[in-house]
Amino acid sequence: IIDLVMINYFKLRFVFMIRILRTCYRNIYKGFYKIHPPLHIYCLKILATCVLLGCANNYNNPLNDFSKDNEIVLVGEEIRFQSDTILFRPRKFEVYDTLAIFNDNTGEAGFSIVNLKDGRLVEKFGFAGNGESEMNINAVSMENGVANNDSVFSITQVNSPHKIFRYNWDSLLNKSEYRPKPIFYSTKITFSNTYFLNDSILFGKFLTSNMDNKTFGVLNLYTNKLTTGIEVPGNENNKTQSEKDSLYFKYLNMRMDNRVAYRPGSFHEFACFSGKGAVIQIISVDKNYRLKKKYQKVYYLPTFNLLVGPNSKKIVAGKDSKKGFRNIAVSDKNIFALYSGPLLNDSDENFNISDIVLVYDWEGNPVNRIKLDRKVNTIAIDRENFTHLYGMMDSNKLIKYVLSEN
Repeated sequence: IIDLVMINYFKLRFVFMIRILRTCYRNIYKGFYKIHPPLHIYCLKILATCVLLGCANNYNNPLNDFSKDNEIVLVGEEIRFQSDTILFRPRKFEVYDTLAIFNDNTGEAGFSIVNLKDGRLVEKFGFAGNGESEMNINAVSMENGVANNDSVFSITQVNSPHKIFRYNWDSLLNKSEYRPKPIFYSTKITFSNTYFLNDSILFGKFLTSNMDNKTFGVLNLYTNKLTTGIEVPGNENNKTQSEKDSLYFKYLNMRMDNRVAYRPGSFHEFACFSGKGAVIQIISVDKNYRLKKKYQKVYYLPTFNLLVGPNSKKIVAGKDSKKGFRNIAVSDKNIFALYSGPLLNDSDENFNISDIVLVYDWEGNPVNRIKLDRKVNTIAIDRENFTHLYGMMDSNKLIKYVLSEN
């Protein structure tokens, strides 16, 4: 009920801001256009900035859902690599028993496989270049396989040309010069994360879309049929959307910088936590590939300004905008969220790291709060047995933590 009241309050304030500023703009435009015609361009810039500034939302800290009295403190051990040059500023990683894949831009390749037992580099893959089987390693994301297809994972290139690489674990580890051919898809959408539901069906989170203000899509790779679903938070009941509304929610979706993870062992269940702002969504896809929102909680949305020029648009963070969940890792029972939450313009050196992990179940209920003995910038769960949590420090040190059965 509280969430619904906050969303309705936010939307009501947005509508009043639009009406008031539209009236102001018309008066300014009529009064000054005859004197100085180009002035209306600057009025549009001011209008767009004021509208988005007026949409700042109330701040509800996710930490308030967790009792600090029951905080679990974990002490980890460092996994030492054979060489300090094995990794170069990894952005994300996944752990499969004794192997880990790091999204790691070394200049040559975008990904590195490391043996966690001895710290040895096993292989690099995802090579940089403009060839068909090469990729822009500065604009890619990696996601796990899903139910009945755990041996497959995907790599998505988010800039043009839009393409997705479907990797097979066994082929990657056992075949030399293994480079799968990419799958190209429509330029009307840009996926930031993709998951193969089967050989022909792809589930993805939209970075941008020219179709509607939905945030997720299911794409049939054979027929190119796209099914979209799940509204941008705050836009659920807006049936008669104006152009300004549509523009706001389009850029809000981009600005939220969502982290998506698949629930191991489920049919098709996904968690989506925002990196800017703090929004939780739990999504399911049924056997007919229809999307359903099982749970949503909006702690706070990111604030931003849209600067409109004659030939361009630019998004900049609002001065009171806050980060949210640095990244997430999942088990079959729980979602582990590395929570950051400082101001986006905070100059503190700890801006992109945290030692707080908030644990939710797959119904969205808070479970417990974990305090790590070191600050890390990204986390992963061992997807083979879910007994260990791993954290990567800014210094490229990998820390291993043992999780309790509870």
